[in-house]
Amino acid sequence: MARARRVASLPESHFWNLTPGETDEILREAIDEWRARERSAAYGQAMIVATLYNCHRDPKKHPEPFTPEDFLPRQTPPQPPREPTSAEVATKIKTAMKTVSLINSQK
Repeated sequence: MARARRVASLPESHFWNLTPGETDEILREAIDEWRARERSAAYGQAMIVATLYNCHRDPKKHPEPFTPEDFLPRQTPPQPPREPTSAEVATKIKTAMKTVSLINSQK
């Protein structure tokens, strides 16, 4: 939480009145800004690498010039969460029931 307050540059009195949703939004914006800076830095580095490769490229073997995108990591889209199998659900229910019975037996 202290990091969120620093990131948002909020006075402490205002920070403690934020809702969890507002805090989450502030953190998401900070993460988005950080990712944009990282992408910008990576693109600059990829541009340098592409330039070096193009200086030493054999046009017969590789007729097309290299681009910075050729040297950037590919962003794979996140995989949607899979549905748990019935066996996994049953195991989780059994574990939860054992935990509840253990708690009740300790009372």
